[in-house]
Amino acid sequence: MVQASAEQADMGLDILHGRRPGKSHTDHTQWRYVDNVGVVSRGDPALHTVPGTADASGFTRFTADFREHQRTMATESGLTYMEYEPAYRYGYDLGERYPDKDWQTLEAGIRRGWDAWHPGTWERFKDAIRYGWDTVHAHL
Repeated sequence: MVQASAEQADMGLDILHGRRPGKSHTDHTQWRYVDNVGVVSRGDPALHTVPGTADASGFTRFTADFREHQRTMATESGLTYMEYEPAYRYGYDLGERYPDKDWQTLEAGIRRGWDAWHPGTWERFKDAIRYGWDTVHAHL
């Protein structure tokens, strides 16, 4: 997440999308800003959402459950829920993306994806990732 002014965010989006800053882009997805933190598509809400804003019926609906799970399973780690939340979200998001797949089929790829951004932490967070995944599949 990056905090930026609306002008800085426009320039960043132009760069990310390979467009020259300042050029009119009326044929592209329109954006609006949420407190100058991130962007939300005015088109398909499944694209480009700020976590916790367009997701009220999704991940945030299970936050209390994830917090309780972390409290009971991670007492000896000394880590907070905020440190575990990315793992719950990762598992939850993948569970939504692949509702017709089972954990065993995708686990190796899920681990590679996690390790790419959080090297050496799979063993610490794999239970939270799996719990996020299981939460989605329990509510399908």
